[in-house]
Amino acid sequence: MKLGVLLLPSLSWPRLLDHAREAEAAGFDAVWIDDHLVDPRNPAAPWLEVWTALAGLAAATETIRVGPLVSNIILRHPALLAREALTVDAIAPGRLEVGIGAGYAASDHAALGEEPWGDAERFRRFAAAVESVRAAIGPIPLAVAAHGDKALGVAARLGDVWVSYGGFGLAPDEALAVTRSRCERLEELAAGRTVKRRLLTGSAALTQEPIWQSVAAFDDFVGRYSEAGIDELALHWPPQATNPNVRQEVVDEITARLAA
Repeated sequence: MKLGVLLLPSLSWPRLLDHAREAEAAGFDAVWIDDHLVDPRNPAAPWLEVWTALAGLAAATETIRVGPLVSNIILRHPALLAREALTVDAIAPGRLEVGIGAGYAASDHAALGEEPWGDAERFRRFAAAVESVRAAIGPIPLAVAAHGDKALGVAARLGDVWVSYGGFGLAPDEALAVTRSRCERLEELAAGRTVKRRLLTGSAALTQEPIWQSVAAFDDFVGRYSEAGIDELALHWPPQATNPNVRQEVVDEITARLAA
């Protein structure tokens, strides 16, 4: 199971850069940044723009993969998104992964002065954006966030990676069952195409299991999700930023094992 980290850009630039470099030094596979125009939980709070920040991280790191998790189609025309991606790839050749998602936050629509889209309009725009960006970026890996059956079909047909967050407020057994079901459906829809499967996890909002309370709990979680079909975890980082139930010694042990 590969491990990467998701940074929320609600930090100063020096702190964001420090966390990215720490992740690289620890041996994490990738560092991703959340993409909104403002913090959905607190629109007045500080928040860095994802592609500008990714360009900085690409220039300031050496080996770790970088990318948005995931780039939000509310905010960018597909042509602009593709050009941003090609620019960051020029800064860090071979280390960029482009991510695309349909967006959800009313605060992003509000920041642009528009009404939220209906479900049909959101899917239409999402499918068109994935098609357009896939054609424009060539061999750069593309990750597609998807949960409904139609969106899973887009990920299965065009994505190199499928991204899920499971769901908000799901009990542990329900979250695992939903993820397993989506993995199985993705495999059916992919019809022989290889699509890696990534789960965003670790925050209190997404993960009710006590994965940061003991190494055994973390390993058990990894084992069950690996068996369900997940290839890679994107861990909210640092864990304490989104989860109050964290023991630092557990975090230290997980990072020490990466470096071993």
